[in-house]
Order: sequence, then structure tokens, then C-alpha cells
Amino acid sequence: MANTTSIDPFAQSFTLLMRDGTPFNVTIPDLDDFILYSVQISITYAAQLGASLVFLIVLLLLTKPDKRKSPIFILNSVALILNFLRTLLHCLYFTGPFSETYAYFSADYSRVSGSDYASQVAITVLTWLLLVCVEVSLLLQVQVVCVTLREGFKRVIFAFSAMIAGLALAFRLALCVENS
Repeated sequence: MANTTSIDPFAQSFTLLMRDGTPFNVTIPDLDDFILYSVQISITYAAQLGASLVFLIVLLLLTKPDKRKSPIFILNSVALILNFLRTLLHCLYFTGPFSETYAYFSADYSRVSGSDYASQVAITVLTWLLLVCVEVSLLLQVQVVCVTLREGFKRVIFAFSAMIAGLALAFRLALCVENS
């Protein structure tokens, strides 16, 4: 007589043990989601890393030497360098001890070193510094675009732009402090 019980092999679970011996279950779909997310986000950060490097090289090669001392050029170059470093640290996160299967599912990060935690703090700080560079660069570009407007309009537009930039920086700084 054939077995009529239908088992979905893709929905199985397996048992792991916590440090203290307490068992916990992990399902195959949960493991698949963890692996898929790690791969997808790693590809995203690696693409950003490469794009930042390529854009920095293009910026350095195509900008006329007399324009390389302008604040906008310097801010954009620094932003690309910061983004390169930020995405490099993100790539290291997804290939490091924070992303080990047991650590992730048990929330046991006891094997994570202090330098790995420092890298995560550096990511949040670099993200804030990157936003500072981008916002200040945009404010300078607003001034350039508005050069033909009357003085009153320039001031209103710049003040509004500075307020929006300040709010973005304040919220990102709050996240930086909270996540560090």
C-alpha cells in the first residue's frame, strides 16, 4: 500500500542548538531567504563599489585641471571615495562573521571581533559623511544654477534647500548615533 502522506521536502526544518544546548528550528525556506538576501545585497554593494571607483576615475580624467580645485569637484571626489569605502565595508560584512549561518539564526555573535563591530560603526559614520558631501555639493550647485535669478529668489531657494539638507542630515545623524 502506497503512503498517502504528502511531504513537501522544500518546507522541511532542521534543529540547531544554542550555546546552552537549547534546541531551535530553522526551516529550509528561512535558510534560502537568508542565503538569497546575502547574495543579492552583496551583488548590490559590489556593483556600487565598482561604480564608485569607475566614476572617480572618470571624474579625475575628464575634469579640466583648473576645475579640480573647485569645492564641487572636491566634494564629489570625496563622496565617491567615501562611498567606495562604505560599500567595501558592507561587502566585508556579508562575507564576515556577522553573516555566518549559525550566528544569524541563533543571534549569537560571540565570535564577532571588536574590529568587526568597529567596521559596522564606520559604515554608519561613512554614510553620514557621504550625505554631508552630497548635500553640500548640491547646495553649491543650487547657487550656480540660480546665479541669474534676483537676489531675493536666490536667498529663498538657498534657504529652503539648506533647510531640507539640514533635515536630511539631522535624521541621518540620529540614525548614525542610534545604529552605532
